[in-house]
Amino acid sequence: MLTIKEFEQAVWEVEGIRIVVRADSNSELPLESYWSNAAPQSWSLSEWRQKRLNKSLEAHHTADIIGPSGHEPHGRTLLSTIRGTYRP
Repeated sequence: MLTIKEFEQAVWEVEGIRIVVRADSNSELPLESYWSNAAPQSWSLSEWRQKRLNKSLEAHHTADIIGPSGHEPHGRTLLSTIRGTYRP
């Protein structure tokens, strides 16, 4: 099992995207909840959320994507754009 904090860290390490999962701090997700390869750069955040993030989180968990400014970027933002904004 993965703790919520471990899941958030796995997303950062694999995808280069910061998220905050809205769940009880004691919640856990199945170990296989996360994938090992980054999604294509051409995906939008909405597409990534639908195809990866929502499928990995159980129905009673939600997550916010956090941009480098601390705000949630628009869903049409490409992964290549958001990933590039975290790094100098």
